[in-house]
Amino acid sequence: MADMITVGGGHPPGTPNTYSPIAAANFPPGTPVAASITVSGEVERAGTSGGDFSCPTGIAVTTGVIGHHVLVQYAGPISLTTAEWDAITGQSGGLTPGIFYYLSTEFGTMTDTLPVGFGDIVAPVGIALSSTDFLVRPTFREVIV
Repeated sequence: MADMITVGGGHPPGTPNTYSPIAAANFPPGTPVAASITVSGEVERAGTSGGDFSCPTGIAVTTGVIGHHVLVQYAGPISLTTAEWDAITGQSGGLTPGIFYYLSTEFGTMTDTLPVGFGDIVAPVGIALSSTDFLVRPTFREVIV
């Protein structure tokens, strides 16, 4: 039963690309998340604000509610409504196909603008396949100096 491995203190994964840790904060679907630095097995909103940085682990597929399991997609495609993506990107009409999205300075959000300022952290989360489909590929690239 290799597919019954528990990852990050959560329930067994739904697919090879998902897992369900505990939410350390409330957040909507589409939120970029990172492993909590304070409690093992929890995830919180990822971001790059004020010198703080949390390397993105994946994207929340379901709503995160403090103390409850949340389904997280850590690789591969995820589909959400345009309204759900708009809440995360601040855009209108969903994602822009073919565009990379990066962690934003506001925790729990993404931007399609490549950070290029002094001290900025470049943390790609993935690429938009359509206005509703996103290919999750979180990485950490660099700090611009």
